[in-house]
Amino acid sequence: MPVVREYARFLAQVTSELRLSGAACTLGRLWPIYDDVTFGFMRRLAAEYGLGEGDGPDEATVTDDVTVFRFLGYDVCHSLDASAYEGASIVFDMNAPVLRKELANVYDVVLNGGTMEHVFHIPNFLSNISKMLKLHGCVIHMVPIHNQVDHGYYQFSPCLFFDYYQENGFTIEKSVVYRFAGKPDDGSPWQIWGEPFLNAYPRSIQDGQLDQAIYMYVFIARKTPSSLNDQIPNQRTFANQWQIAASQQQAPDQAALVRLIMEMKIALVRKDEQIANLKLSKA
Repeated sequence: MPVVREYARFLAQVTSELRLSGAACTLGRLWPIYDDVTFGFMRRLAAEYGLGEGDGPDEATVTDDVTVFRFLGYDVCHSLDASAYEGASIVFDMNAPVLRKELANVYDVVLNGGTMEHVFHIPNFLSNISKMLKLHGCVIHMVPIHNQVDHGYYQFSPCLFFDYYQENGFTIEKSVVYRFAGKPDDGSPWQIWGEPFLNAYPRSIQDGQLDQAIYMYVFIARKTPSSLNDQIPNQRTFANQWQIAASQQQAPDQAALVRLIMEMKIALVRKDEQIANLKLSKA
């Protein structure tokens, strides 16, 4: 995804709010960097949020994504992609069922800023991210949820992220919907739509509620000591209904069972008596 000023500000906000730092990995390279994302802008942004530092003439455009993350206070910034076409520092296909060993438990932050919708195998994608994170590391998802048909393979619902990460023992840190008057990368303002929510149920977005604008969803979760990566959730809308239905099923009436057993025993005794009487009469 290109780096526009609004995107850089978003990254600064969540980095400061959640006290993120250390080693970061972007899924897909953040490229290109727009002309107005200058060294001067990044220096002012970093100072506003109490983050990192960087050298460069105020009017010059920041040279690369590594420099952006240095201003945000990170020590390391890698980029990962299925191809070396855009100059990613790591070439790895997130469709793969097995993560390369050298990528496991390495990163404090993994940023999915516009890659997930282009990856076919979503379960492997999510599992690989979980494995890449260090303990207490955070994953930042920014995904399309409305009005981006054929931008990628998918548009997503918030419940996918809530159900997967809760089932796998992560802590939910942030969940918010953004509305764009234009496109996310054209420099138009990023407007928060509705209220942030930390639970997918009851639904925060109703059928037909969104207009013709583009909507993106941001979801951030933190890895805990009990976190897993391979638990497959059932959508909680239905799992909760199943649980309620199971709890409402009445236990068998024990007295009725005893009466039924006694009646069966009496019937068997009477049957035996009938057979015995029949034998006597024939004799």
